[in-house]
Amino acid sequence: MAESLEVESVTVVRGGTGILNGVSVSAPAGKTTAVLGPSGGGKTTLLRTITGLEIPTAGRVVLGGVDVTGVPPHRRGIGLMFQDQALFPHRNVGDNVAFGLRMAQRRRSAAEVAARVDDVLGLVGLDGYAGRPVGSLSGGEAQRVALARALAPSPAVLCLDEPLGSLDRVLHDRLVVDLRRLFTDLATTVVHVTHDQREALALADHLVVLGRGAVAQAGPPTQVWRQPASEEVARFLGQDLIVDLGLVMGEQSPPDDRAWQGAARTATRLVIRPDALALAGPGGPGMAATVRDVAFEGDRSVVVVDTATLGLLEVVTNVPPAVDTAVTVTIDLSATWPIRS
Repeated sequence: MAESLEVESVTVVRGGTGILNGVSVSAPAGKTTAVLGPSGGGKTTLLRTITGLEIPTAGRVVLGGVDVTGVPPHRRGIGLMFQDQALFPHRNVGDNVAFGLRMAQRRRSAAEVAARVDDVLGLVGLDGYAGRPVGSLSGGEAQRVALARALAPSPAVLCLDEPLGSLDRVLHDRLVVDLRRLFTDLATTVVHVTHDQREALALADHLVVLGRGAVAQAGPPTQVWRQPASEEVARFLGQDLIVDLGLVMGEQSPPDDRAWQGAARTATRLVIRPDALALAGPGGPGMAATVRDVAFEGDRSVVVVDTATLGLLEVVTNVPPAVDTAVTVTIDLSATWPIRS
């Protein structure tokens, strides 16, 4: 049964250095919470604290309303999938998955173990793989076996530490789709740690941005994407075009959006998402610009334009103009967000 998870004001200090500084994270029952952040931001330490592999200096971990901060890892009912899979090379697929069951508190007969192994291998799309040697698996298959092992004991919470980080982009994107479907079908409480923005946005029902040992922002993924709380959050989401608010507002009226207008009252900077920019012919409303470069990317092209107002900009388009062409760049303010500097 899925349980809610609360990390309450957790601090972790190692060697006099604060790794986590009063971090509070909520993971709703039956939902996927993605923890997004740069390397060294405290993501893995947070996961280790949740699973009991790290004892916090202060704060507590609450699972289903019960404080489990002092409970040993094997008694918490929390599953963990490591980035490097940690599969046993001398055991076959079935024995690797069964290991997770044998480590659980509940004892099962050999028949029950075999049935559960078959069930979870079916869940991750590996029917009939129980007898295969681990060394014969592809990278994607090995990731699925590691996931099956973590799912086998039916954990109240499933934690994943950068589970797709070592895969190539095509396989990575395919497994993201599979994981999203699996987590939705199982209604499992998931805490998914990653540094990949696209992965986090695709998987998360609830998104937490963690940086420098503290929560920078948390909320629904669409809200965090559209309304980043700071320049740090915006840049980590890949929204690197951040300019002085006055440079844009001198040429356009604010959008008919109360939240946007409220944020603008105290803001000095403007986050401009990539989808806010568009190209038009010369002479129209917007910023005059000259095309400096065009990079073809298959289903789209990235056009580098030079503007007098904002300098060099990258604009994505399906029909790129030629280099040295005069164009106009327009900004859709509904795809921007005002922030304080």
